[in-house]
Amino acid sequence: SEDPDVDGLTNLKEIELGSSPIATDTDEDGVDDGTEESAGHSPIDPRDNVPIPVHDGDQWAVLGDLVSIDGSNSRDPNLDLLTYTWNITVPAGSAITDVDDPTASIATFTPDAAGSYDLEFLVSDGKVSRSSTLIVEVVDGSIVPTDYPTITEAIAGSSFGGTIILEPGSYAENLNLEGKDIRLVGRGDANSTIIDGSLLGTVIIGVAEEEITLANLTITGGYAENGGGLQLGGGAVLHAHNVIIRDNFASQHGGGLYIERGTL
Repeated sequence: SEDPDVDGLTNLKEIELGSSPIATDTDEDGVDDGTEESAGHSPIDPRDNVPIPVHDGDQWAVLGDLVSIDGSNSRDPNLDLLTYTWNITVPAGSAITDVDDPTASIATFTPDAAGSYDLEFLVSDGKVSRSSTLIVEVVDGSIVPTDYPTITEAIAGSSFGGTIILEPGSYAENLNLEGKDIRLVGRGDANSTIIDGSLLGTVIIGVAEEEITLANLTITGGYAENGGGLQLGGGAVLHAHNVIIRDNFASQHGGGLYIERGTL
């Protein structure tokens, strides 16, 4: 029952397989013996390992903006040459049938309808293939500062369950959602769109059963007794995707995030 190399295989099993009981990766192919054995591969043959798809994670994007998913860091334990295939399933109303180049390591497409785009990324070393999936959630809605000069005004003018898109930049605001289900989505990466509380209170408050979705944002500069960055309560629910919460402060609890009867 001993496993001195901590690879998930007992000494007895290592002897049975012909692998080394003192080497985590007997065939030195970059995959430990236990993982190979559980996958039905030989831990003493470096040629039998499957390629590993590596790509960007799930994304939130804005309707009409170019989406890019990088799969170029995919690798093969045996250093075999890899080929790539992307497959896409689109939401109702979309006329897209494929990504721009289905065999490139980096997939791009421009969404033409709001909704979920499901992508499958398949890598092959010529002998065996492995796939992985991700979702790109595409939104449409009011744009700050194009349609509204501030986020606060956009929330006031938004309907229940509305989507507010923030152009890249820094917004000095303290937001209270006041019972509205709202989606706040930055246009670009999280570092490009910043909501800064300027140390004048909590940056975002949801304490009245709101369902809040935040994506591609940085929340910073909040200061409060509880929850400098985000304060959730009263049954509020928060969904966060690619959100950075940094440099927020509280005199009591939860500099970045404080939850009391809320859900993350």
